[in-house]
Amino acid sequence: MAQASGDAITSSSEPSSYLPVTDGEIDIAVTMDGEKMKVQAPGRQPMQHVYLWEGSKDGAAKKRDRGAGFTNKPYKPEEDGPAVVEQGGRLPTGDELQPGTNAVRYLEVGLVIGDKPDMYKPTKATSTKTAQDQRVRRGEMQRARSAIRAFIPVTENIPTQSKYYVGVKPSGGRLNPRLIDGEVIFFYPEFWQGCAAGASKHDRRNFVNQKTKHLAGVNKTQAERATAAITVDDMARWTASNPLTVTQPENLANTLVIQYTLYQYTGDRSYLRNMLGEIEGAAPDLKNGPHTATDGVKTFLDFSEDLSEQGARLVAAEMKNAVPVMPDLRVDVLQAVHRIIKEGNHGARLPYRDLAFFLELCNHNIPSLILGEQEVAKEVERALQTVEIADHHRTGRTTSNHEPITKENYRLVLSCMKDTIDQIITFIKDSGQQVAQQHGGVLKHAGIKDLMNKFSNAVDVVHQQSLFEQLANVHAVQHTSANSKASEKLLDLSELIGKVLSVRDQ
Repeated sequence: MAQASGDAITSSSEPSSYLPVTDGEIDIAVTMDGEKMKVQAPGRQPMQHVYLWEGSKDGAAKKRDRGAGFTNKPYKPEEDGPAVVEQGGRLPTGDELQPGTNAVRYLEVGLVIGDKPDMYKPTKATSTKTAQDQRVRRGEMQRARSAIRAFIPVTENIPTQSKYYVGVKPSGGRLNPRLIDGEVIFFYPEFWQGCAAGASKHDRRNFVNQKTKHLAGVNKTQAERATAAITVDDMARWTASNPLTVTQPENLANTLVIQYTLYQYTGDRSYLRNMLGEIEGAAPDLKNGPHTATDGVKTFLDFSEDLSEQGARLVAAEMKNAVPVMPDLRVDVLQAVHRIIKEGNHGARLPYRDLAFFLELCNHNIPSLILGEQEVAKEVERALQTVEIADHHRTGRTTSNHEPITKENYRLVLSCMKDTIDQIITFIKDSGQQVAQQHGGVLKHAGIKDLMNKFSNAVDVVHQQSLFEQLANVHAVQHTSANSKASEKLLDLSELIGKVLSVRDQ
């Protein structure tokens, strides 16, 4: 959190190797885009620490801002600019350099054009080359008459994000802080030391943000995020000293409550699908049943040998478990169908995804093996054609996609492809869960409105951070659900490759 005057802070973050600037003409401040402006403030002390008012102390604000000593009020030139109110000087003086009651410590980082902060910020309509040519023509500009000083709060640890402020409306010997966009700041040269020449704007922005955060942190360690820990069992929950602790079932229940109230609030049915996905992820048996082994299916798809009676019984049991409304498959029919597909080399045509449908068709259309081998083979062919037609209409595939692959190394290539696709599917599923878990668990709330009310009424930064992380958790879960269609398509592809691999190598 921001450091008030009474906090014990060492001066270790104030480098003593910097000497005051004597020639303001060669003291050049630079923006993230590369715009240059002369500071023209002889005597400026690099890495200068100053003390601004805590929150909003000026007369324009009737209430002190909540939070950790610094305001969330943005800088508005029409209200806070030099054309409206008096600004501070080029150098800090008097009480600005001294701690005091209701004062917060800041590190001075650069300058902002007070009457028009985004004057030299490129717009989307400006091409990169045009903006670069304009910067070259402007060169090192004179200090803007409305220039005001910019700061970053000094914190106990390295902050998790860069929040910059300008000092305006001096009162009682100090400036009042206002939030400002970092892209409009002309940063002092000491903050660019070590940045590679010719670096892109993206790299320059990352560099200066990281450097200012590092220099503003006293302990040089990253501030920890306030998250609610997820424990494995209730015992760990009750023995944990941290109140921000929930069990996995509690986290699931609380997440489902938030998701359902979001559905009630928006009418978006994707929240209901997401709830189903959360439940299935927590208890896979609810979707697939408690005994969803595939050993029988794998045995049926193995055409290197005939299907045994035991293997056929296993296939029948798995099909019945997967599709309870399906009639019992007859073992002798399963063995006959397997033998006909094996001898006719029809493995490539076997509908892996629709195997249950295919086997039920055969079971229905072959009342008895007394029909004879040829009639049974005809019924198997009709069942294959029926499933292929249905498959074409559902997926848009053509029969050319089902031609057997005969390359010598097709098994190795396809096996590698299938393994890779399966790994991608696992990664998609796991990465979404990991992102959500990075934000911790979700504590108990009456709904999304309750969570947002608690967020707006948070009285300290730790509480606010915890609630924000819980909101981010819900958002991450929803985002993962929205992207689940990609893994479904990959699963279809993996199953198709598995079907091709089931064909006996000729």
